[in-house]
Amino acid sequence: MDEDQLARRIVAAVDGLPVPPARRSWDPRASSRRSVLPFRAVALAVASIAFVLVIAPVIVSSVRPASSETKVVVFADDFASGIDTKHWTPMGPSTGYSVLAVNGAVELTLEASATVGTGGYMAANLGSLRCVARGDYEVSIDYTLLDWPSANGTQFVLGEFPPGQVNVRRDQFQTERYAASDNSGHAAIAPTEDRAGSLRLVRHGTSVVGSYRAGADRPWVELPAQLTSPFDATFQIFLFSDGKSFAGKKVRVAVDNFRLAATNLVCL
Repeated sequence: MDEDQLARRIVAAVDGLPVPPARRSWDPRASSRRSVLPFRAVALAVASIAFVLVIAPVIVSSVRPASSETKVVVFADDFASGIDTKHWTPMGPSTGYSVLAVNGAVELTLEASATVGTGGYMAANLGSLRCVARGDYEVSIDYTLLDWPSANGTQFVLGEFPPGQVNVRRDQFQTERYAASDNSGHAAIAPTEDRAGSLRLVRHGTSVVGSYRAGADRPWVELPAQLTSPFDATFQIFLFSDGKSFAGKKVRVAVDNFRLAATNLVCL
């Protein structure tokens, strides 16, 4: 499938996605493999929203080694003009969530009253479904925890979905931490008390490294997990919880300065 065909199919599928109204109402070392299991459910559940509607028609061209081309194309968005629906799709499977442009950033919110959808989970999701990264890539997002009460049972995630499931996240699974994992069970974690910072995924060939930093002037810290992804990639940024983990406390995270650079990037 050439890029023109890919473009036409993605446009047709994404244009048919339902966009929610603006106000509609996941010992650490011992548990590293176990801790990936809740997120595996996250990946499968959240990915299902976009997979059937967007990526399924191009799956034949997706499962293949990453491109070795040296050309680098960049898509960046500081959200200064709000949520550009030509590039972004706000969505969620439940009630009590919102994805809103506020003061030059995007706020992802799960209200205390949020309920799970038919899949058994809740999410406030911002999907970059119109850009497909083929080959090596680097993707990052800045975040600020605006409302992040203790033991809230929620995960803030930057992930490659679908069909890939590599991700890096800031969550409260057992402890306040950063984590990275993929669908093969590889995972790594690092305790943190950061209330703001950045998440990043970098792919070379089929190897992916998740990393984090506490601020723009701080160095990136890699999470030592051997993650892999051979797929053409789309990305999503989201808050997630399920019916068992969610503590019924309002959670709100602001995201800003999204950047995606790839050796072969198809953006529509």
